[in-house]
Amino acid sequence: MKTPHFIFVGLGILGIGIVSINLVTLASAMDYSYVDNYNQDDYFYQFEGLDNLHHPMEGNLTFRELIAKEKCKSRIHRFACLLKNYNSMLPPRQSGNLVKVYFDIIDVPEIDDNRHTMTIVLELVLQWQEPRLVLDPNRTTAINIDSEGLKRLWIPNVMFDRQHKLAQIGLFQDSKGGAVRDGEMIEFWTYIEVTVYCDMSFEHFPMDEQTCKFALSSLSSPEELMHFEFDVSTSQQNNRLQMYELNIKPFTDPSDLRWEYPAANYSICGFHVKMRRISSTYILIYYVPCTGMVLVSWISFLVDPNIVPGRTALLVTIFLVLTTIFSGIQRDTPRSQGLTALGQYALVCLTFVFLAMLEFATLLFLERFSAHKQKREARKEENSSRWGVPSIQDQAKAEKKAKRTKQWIKDVASTSYWMDQIALALFPIGFAIFNLVHFTQYN
Repeated sequence: MKTPHFIFVGLGILGIGIVSINLVTLASAMDYSYVDNYNQDDYFYQFEGLDNLHHPMEGNLTFRELIAKEKCKSRIHRFACLLKNYNSMLPPRQSGNLVKVYFDIIDVPEIDDNRHTMTIVLELVLQWQEPRLVLDPNRTTAINIDSEGLKRLWIPNVMFDRQHKLAQIGLFQDSKGGAVRDGEMIEFWTYIEVTVYCDMSFEHFPMDEQTCKFALSSLSSPEELMHFEFDVSTSQQNNRLQMYELNIKPFTDPSDLRWEYPAANYSICGFHVKMRRISSTYILIYYVPCTGMVLVSWISFLVDPNIVPGRTALLVTIFLVLTTIFSGIQRDTPRSQGLTALGQYALVCLTFVFLAMLEFATLLFLERFSAHKQKREARKEENSSRWGVPSIQDQAKAEKKAKRTKQWIKDVASTSYWMDQIALALFPIGFAIFNLVHFTQYN
């Protein structure tokens, strides 16, 4: 007699049900809050050969005993487990937690002079001891922790002082990770782009030096609860900003390593970024044209004052060009409480050209006054000749006045010549002294 097919089907369903119930019961006994996607061998590895797993906080209990007594809260890795009393909101100890911080500066993509901000890309690494872990002592290599495991861990709540914005760098997922190294040492790393506000002053622009401070701290944990040790590396630094020379130095001054408040003190770690602007571009764009305009204005001292249109056109054109350059400097360069060094230079160049125009105006006034006096004397002689024959005494007086007028005209011409010659000598000397003082003071 053949057995009906439905009996075999029923037995199969019954077997599958029994296996499923056993698996569910086993998972409940383990009390794991998340499941790793490991294969079957990895799954049973947690029970086979782990009798030597123990934790100092639980005496010499094995890993199996910790599970049986429900001491293990959740796994962060197949070789690491968190105790049931673990709280991710609390640090490992009530005091004396040492957090080692490593900064690896990768790039400096932006320095904004108008907003007074600086942006850097860096790898931030945090290390601390976590005695609330249950580990496999036979595990000789580091235990990597994925993003799900990191969510279950206490991680120092740190932030940068005067932080404007911060973004993690990742193409498809968060660019952060973790590992357990050297026993209970947890290492957390992430790639970030952080922008902070800096104290900038542009009185010496474009020969200025700025300092930006990147200070990392945790205002949620006082110094008694969390203390920082740190190191700064620039092995991968790639400065894409060709307008600056950067010098990165870690904090060494004791005042930079602590924030003191009435309620508590806070440990700080970080580094200074000293920026020295490369001024060669600004010298070519602004300093050279301004200097050239002043030099060209001295040609007016060689032009005859009687050639009024030519000399006037030369000086007025140079003055307008320098005015345009000065306006562009004020518009395009960083804002300062007063004039920047570049703005002062352009203004002084504008002043030199204005003084050349003032000297030419003085010559024109003397020439105009001399011509007016000559016309007035000629008019007097014409009027006196109309009223009869002048006497010998009147003729002598008229001749003396004519001689004085001619001498005045000669003196004016000589004065104009010497004024141009003196200006041609004094202006270069004055401009050279100004350049010496300017570049000595600001460079």
